[in-house]
Amino acid sequence: MAAMPRHRPMRDLLAVLPKLTISSSGEVDYSASNPADLSALAEHAQDTMQVAQLGLSAIGLLLVRAAPEMDTGEISGDAIESLGWLMAELGELAGCCFALSASCREHLADATPRPP
Repeated sequence: MAAMPRHRPMRDLLAVLPKLTISSSGEVDYSASNPADLSALAEHAQDTMQVAQLGLSAIGLLLVRAAPEMDTGEISGDAIESLGWLMAELGELAGCCFALSASCREHLADATPRPP
């Protein structure tokens, strides 16, 4: 069985987002945001990405097993279409979380003083 995070990463990610400082252009102002919030956001975004990727993999495996039921019409085309939309959104979410986590970590690394 896959190792899943013990917390609720998507909920935790959404809870941290309003704490960030937003610039006048509507972008995250990483330098004005609290480093602890950026660190938490990076972790939650990474965990959310992992959950989305593991979930997509599991859905794919279920679809393979359900292929005979799709051929006989026991599973509706609407259900398959809905799964397709869900998988597309989860894939987009994983990509956005990757970029968000990387941006937070990059800013934290830049903000950390380096030893002489």
